[in-house]
Amino acid sequence: MTTWTHEDDIIAGREGWGVFNNSDHGIRIERIDDMFVFNEDGDGSPVFEGDDDALAFVQRWALDGSDLHKRALAFIEEKRKS
Repeated sequence: MTTWTHEDDIIAGREGWGVFNNSDHGIRIERIDDMFVFNEDGDGSPVFEGDDDALAFVQRWALDGSDLHKRALAFIEEKRKS
């Protein structure tokens, strides 16, 4: 079973994305809309154009071997199956 921790959330958030479970789409990767939470010195703008861009970013990094990004995708896949 793949785990997704609070520390993983923080790292992902600093990159501009997160694992979210919402009523419209279920569990998935989405962009962080308000980056002030992770970067108080910035202008608060999101890192990605939209959720699809955030997912593509995570998929690219997972293909490049990033453990965090591979875990995020595995965690979502497991949750969808359960």
